[in-house]
Amino acid sequence: MLREAVRGICSGFGQRYSREKHAAGEPPGELWDALAAKGYLGVNLPEAWGGGGLGMSGLAAVGEEISGAGSSLLLIVVSPAIVGSILARHGTHEQRSVGCAASPTAAPRSRSRSPSPTPARTPTTSRRR
Repeated sequence: MLREAVRGICSGFGQRYSREKHAAGEPPGELWDALAAKGYLGVNLPEAWGGGGLGMSGLAAVGEEISGAGSSLLLIVVSPAIVGSILARHGTHEQRSVGCAASPTAAPRSRSRSPSPTPARTPTTSRRR
């Protein structure tokens, strides 16, 4: 069901959409938004933080279907996979509430967008020597 749903969303965009976005140097924001709106970019995150609770294998299935449809969203490896997993496992309650909730639905940044404000630093218990 997951794979079929993702494939259905991606089939509405196709290879031409991806080629045009790449040629223009633009992120595939519409595809990202369509997948995020249905929650498919957060399937790996714990249910307690608004995710699907399927882990990395669930997100891998999403990535496979995106690629199989002739599109590419390599950013899912960074945003929901790496950042989301780190926040879910090691983040403070506040970081999880903000980061995990925003990660799957945040649009990919283009070079023309200004970066988001830098979050406050969280003290660590280890020191670099």
